[in-house]
Amino acid sequence: MKEANKEIQYLNWELEEYLAQNTILKQKTTELLDRNDELSDVVAELSKYYVHIKKASVKSDELSKYLQEPNEEIEEKIKKTYPKKDEFSDDKVFF
Repeated sequence: MKEANKEIQYLNWELEEYLAQNTILKQKTTELLDRNDELSDVVAELSKYYVHIKKASVKSDELSKYLQEPNEEIEEKIKKTYPKKDEFSDDKVFF
């Protein structure tokens, strides 16, 4: 009888320990699921930024290509719009 009571006490102690561990595990699992949701939101937001950056990169490459090749029409328009002034002209203002 004593041995059976000791065994029952030991099993009850283990049951309490396992229940306490189970409660902690459930809490931690819930916390991790919440964090996972937050991280999923962050990843989704970063994906949006990546798309915008990728589009900007394509546009930048396109602009760079145009800047590499001089366009005579544009140069003529610039020259007509902003004629070069004499370097020693009195029109310059320093302040």
